[in-house]
Amino acid sequence: MSEVAALPEPAPHSIEAEALAKRFGGVVAVNEVSFHIERGELIGLIGPNGSGKTTLINLVTGALQPDDGRIRIDGRDMKGRRPQHFARAGVGRTFQVPRLFQRWRSREVGRLHRRRNQTHAKSHCQVRATVRSAHRACVLTPNHLDDEP
Repeated sequence: MSEVAALPEPAPHSIEAEALAKRFGGVVAVNEVSFHIERGELIGLIGPNGSGKTTLINLVTGALQPDDGRIRIDGRDMKGRRPQHFARAGVGRTFQVPRLFQRWRSREVGRLHRRRNQTHAKSHCQVRATVRSAHRACVLTPNHLDDEP
């Protein structure tokens, strides 16, 4: 009789989706999607418009609840959890902003960032230095040369 090797436990800091499905009325947006992502692993999600990419991201970040399937973060089942629980577990998202502050100077964007994240900023000087460093590192096109050097 041969021994059957046990499957390894999911590594800490992993996201696992198992047979996720999401329907909107008669439209199936996500159909039995499964994957496993380890901490630090980079993946791409590509597909044509309407293929369910955003819906899948919304499922994995808790913005939507799956109709079927499971999501586990670090081995914990996230069924029924709200987005803040996903965020506390280290899973979040950003939104595509197609119009990026067209009339703002980079320093103004930095100031906005500082105001929105004051509790996370260690000091005003560090934020200002970071903004100046990013400003110097940017390659500016002629349309964006209204900033001071």
